[in-house]
Formats: sequence, C-alpha cells, structure tokens
Amino acid sequence: MSAVALGCSHTAGTGLTPNENYVSILSQDLGIEIVNLGVPSGNHSQVQINLVKHLQNHRPKFVILQWPNPFRITTWSENVSKKETAQNGGPIYSAMIKSGDRNFLEPWFQSIVVSNQICLEAKIPTVNMLLENVDQEWHDRLRQYNIVLHVDEKLPGKTWLFDSAASDGLHHSTHCHRQWAQRLKQLL
Repeated sequence: MSAVALGCSHTAGTGLTPNENYVSILSQDLGIEIVNLGVPSGNHSQVQINLVKHLQNHRPKFVILQWPNPFRITTWSENVSKKETAQNGGPIYSAMIKSGDRNFLEPWFQSIVVSNQICLEAKIPTVNMLLENVDQEWHDRLRQYNIVLHVDEKLPGKTWLFDSAASDGLHHSTHCHRQWAQRLKQLL
C-alpha cells in the first residue's frame, strides 16, 4: 500500500533531482512508496482536486497535504485560466486584493476542510503542513474541525527550514527537505 503527498513546488521538489525532495526522502526512510502529486506553482484548489482524483482509484496508507500560500489562485477570463500570485497578479487578482484578504483565505480554508473531511470519511490519516503561517483565527477555525495545520514555529522540532539553495536559486535545498522529512516522520 502506498501513500500520497500533495502540494505545490515545495512538494514537487522544484530545483532538486527527483530523489532529493522530502517526499522521496520520506518514502526511502519509511520504506513505502509515496506518490508525489506536487504541482509547481500549484494552489489550494489544485491540491483538493488532485486529492479527489487520486482517491477515486487509490486508497493510500496516509495523505500529506502541503498547503500552498493562500494568495496563490487560479483566475478565469474568457475561458482561459491563469495561475496568479502577488508577483504576477492581473486585474482580477488586483480587484480581489482590493476587496480584502478573505477573498483568498476563505476558499483556501474551505479546501483544507473539505480535503480533510474526505480523508476522515475514508479513514485515511492526514498530515497538514503549511510552510508559512497564517493568523491565529485560521488555526482556531480549523481546530473546530479537528484539523491541525503544522506550520513553522521556529522552535526545535517544530520548524520548517528554509533557504534558497536549490538549483533554481528560489526553492529549498536537499538539507531543508531532509529536515522536513524528519519532522513529518514525527507527525505520522
């Protein structure tokens, strides 16, 4: 029986060779296959959709959900989708920003709740990780659904290490991914 990890470029291992990302390291450490469904530039909607697609044909031993930054979204204009962030946001994104952060945080929150409920109903253990952090309000709301979002607490054993030492100069090194795998082993 295999497991599955979903997330963005951090899960995909952008800037690293395939065996250097935390999913591969964790798979080797645990001695089980972990299917890596990380999507570079991915967002919360893609995590949820890919989870649902995967569960249609597979029953993983556990699920790792690495939640992308809430401000990464897909917008649609004239039937064309565009992945947008604060760095490349167009007019739709700008209008959403002007209307308030909840335009991003509420859908992100809903994706987390729905994805965890799906895993709960299927009796599949789930670990939720966020490499950044969000305001306490969101942790409190998630706790109402018995969801713990494991974030960078900057404490021994409760941090996600960061650097920009992957080959692309933007993503995190194998050293960071090894630490992430160690922390995930403690959470599983």
